[in-house]
Amino acid sequence: MRRFLRLIPKLELHVHLEGTIRRDLLRSIVRRNPMWDSTELEESLDKVYRQTPGLPAFLGRFKILSEFLHRPEDFYDAARRYSEELSGFGVLYAELHFSPQIFIRKGIPFLALMEAIHSAFEEADRQDGIRLRLILDGVRQWGPEAMRELVDLAEDARDWGVVGIGMGGDETAYPPEAFQAAFRLARERGWKTTVHAGEAAGADSVQAALEILQVDRIGHGVGARTDPDLLDRLAERRMVLDLCPTSQLRTGAVSGSEPYPAKSFVDRGIPVTISSDDPGLFSTDLLAELEWVKRSGGLSRKDLITVQRNALEGAFLSPQERQLLSCEFDRRLGNLEKKTDKILTKRLFVG
Repeated sequence: MRRFLRLIPKLELHVHLEGTIRRDLLRSIVRRNPMWDSTELEESLDKVYRQTPGLPAFLGRFKILSEFLHRPEDFYDAARRYSEELSGFGVLYAELHFSPQIFIRKGIPFLALMEAIHSAFEEADRQDGIRLRLILDGVRQWGPEAMRELVDLAEDARDWGVVGIGMGGDETAYPPEAFQAAFRLARERGWKTTVHAGEAAGADSVQAALEILQVDRIGHGVGARTDPDLLDRLAERRMVLDLCPTSQLRTGAVSGSEPYPAKSFVDRGIPVTISSDDPGLFSTDLLAELEWVKRSGGLSRKDLITVQRNALEGAFLSPQERQLLSCEFDRRLGNLEKKTDKILTKRLFVG
């Protein structure tokens, strides 16, 4: 199964650049500052990578990790390391969420951040054949004014691989109406939008993302599973939900004692994608996520390919870029099907 998953063409639409950083890379980043004592460093890293359940605990770990990042090259290294990982998994395209305001407040110039990340993206395309784009992510608990500031910041980033604007963080911090103006402004300026909804909150949060914020895609969205009418609207509108199984289990968005809802969403005609969210912090990777939903979430091999086509549909691409990526996707899938046919023929008539 893992070999099959590695070979099928894939996309990843919901992963936070900061959360891709694994322990060894963060250790190397921190050691650029010679002031760190080795014992103190390992104790600090333990706080970041300890698997404590619950969303508040995760947000605390994310905050500690962010405090270690001080230079534009830290983000270049993170983007480059993750692009190499995705390339090894057979990923064609990925959209990485990034929260620049956290680091701007620490004194890192915005354009220096953008230049470093975009440089890593260009190198990934040139050396690994993988296309990476960026979604600028607002921090919900910082309020509507900060979200409006992010929309203004994005105007300076159109040439740096940014394709959309999103919002993550503590889903319960502010009502969705507080951010309505910022999301409307983002749409007016031509940005695709997404928001974390139905992760820490339930179906009402997903409904608000759909009707109040009017986003193009919803991160997580599993809270919708309790509302049949909402599920029908999601299917009717072809609203893409970015599911992140390990993340949702660890933060308590879903329970390990109940069936994971991926199959029920797929069967209902809701276009879901599968992503790793924060693979460095959750000790997972994209292949492990796909393998888990195949084994425990009830998705068939056909479903797993449908999930990748959903990602093609939901990616924040121009029509021309989507057409080119679709052609490459179909070419790779066709090559895989030919290879599979040869293997089956050999097993049936030779082996």
